[in-house]
Amino acid sequence: MARLWIDADAVDTRRARLTVRRDDASEAEIGLFDWEVSAHCDERRWLVQGEYRLRLESEDGRAFEGRAILTTTDGTSHHFRGLGNLGGFEQSEFD
Repeated sequence: MARLWIDADAVDTRRARLTVRRDDASEAEIGLFDWEVSAHCDERRWLVQGEYRLRLESEDGRAFEGRAILTTTDGTSHHFRGLGNLGGFEQSEFD
């Protein structure tokens, strides 16, 4: 990912990765895919465990956004797990 925003704050990152996986849930259930973000920041930034609104922009200009919970952090590396849908990604992209 080229850019990352946590809530409304732009974050300088060395590296940020968005991973999207097909969920094992049936199509009748909510949440057809799981997603997570790993970000490695240039500067130490302490975040408390909790829910955040993430916005990401890929190198080719695609935009993604969604709510996520911070699962782990050491101040420079942060791992978020998506809560619900990821705007900018469609289930049909797995086909």
